[in-house]
Amino acid sequence: SVIYQALETANSTLNSIVPVRYAAPEILTNDSGESYSQKSDMYSMGVLMWEAYSKGLALPWSEVSTDAEVIRKVINGVRLSRPSPCNEQNWTIILHAMSQLPQDRPNFIDLRHSLTKTQYSTGELKPLLTRRNRNNSEAVSFNNSAI
Repeated sequence: SVIYQALETANSTLNSIVPVRYAAPEILTNDSGESYSQKSDMYSMGVLMWEAYSKGLALPWSEVSTDAEVIRKVINGVRLSRPSPCNEQNWTIILHAMSQLPQDRPNFIDLRHSLTKTQYSTGELKPLLTRRNRNNSEAVSFNNSAI
């Protein structure tokens, strides 16, 4: 299987080149270009996070032999299986990024916040700077913004 596949649909005379194994369900069902959005990019980001936890040793859906079968699975809501090094908190974030419906996916700011919060709670990251905010509670500064 290749990363990019010519995708034909009934309502198009042109083929679109789509990275099928990274594409959101709405991309695989509509080649008009109207479905490409920050939310479809977020789905692809979820697949890239899956690939990072898989250490890049396999393509997404490597156990599936054809792109047509990948398309069927993704459209029907099947998701990649959790890589063994991925903890439950990060897997929840990845699944949220790969939600079936675009409106259920986070935006990139929310994704950053969720990942940062999870990394601090699991001890993967240590605060760069803490300060007291107006409510006299501690706020963590990360990249010049409070978390």
